[in-house]
Amino acid sequence: NPRAGQGKCNPNKKTFACFLVSNGDHDLIGYSGKQVEGTKLRDSLFHKLSEYKWVASGGNHLNNIGAPVPSKNSKTMEWVSQCKFMISYENQYHNGYLTEKVFLGYWGGALPIYWDINKDAVIYADDFKTEKDLIEYIKKVDNDDELYCKIWNQHLIVDPEVNYEKKRDELRKKLFEIIDSKLKR
Repeated sequence: NPRAGQGKCNPNKKTFACFLVSNGDHDLIGYSGKQVEGTKLRDSLFHKLSEYKWVASGGNHLNNIGAPVPSKNSKTMEWVSQCKFMISYENQYHNGYLTEKVFLGYWGGALPIYWDINKDAVIYADDFKTEKDLIEYIKKVDNDDELYCKIWNQHLIVDPEVNYEKKRDELRKKLFEIIDSKLKR
């Protein structure tokens, strides 16, 4: 089981879904492709999925739980672990762009709703023609514990070229290049 440290799959969570973002800026300048659409898409999914069941928003953006969940400590993981699903969209999209969002959901024990990872380990948003189709599928998974656990038990990253250590090293190299270029000015 790829999530052995989390125990067995538990589709009976306290909270249906969560959303944990601080940035709702729809005017981000990013890469080509879906880039800035990420903030609009994740906000839209949050609102429309909330029509089905309450989605807890624990970040600064669209917060509906009273105060932001403390970041960078075990309280965040504890909060996520109480959720069945987690909207994990990035604020921008381009090939290889990946932040902690999908990992936070995955390792926290929530099923990530995402678009750039092992399709069998998440609810892969790009597989659906419309947001309505995506929401209908989330409802189906919510009501089918066997299907939920089948997805939950998948490995998040199956391609050895796209693993945490490799991504971390690529990011470190890119950051050093940026810093170096700024220092040379």
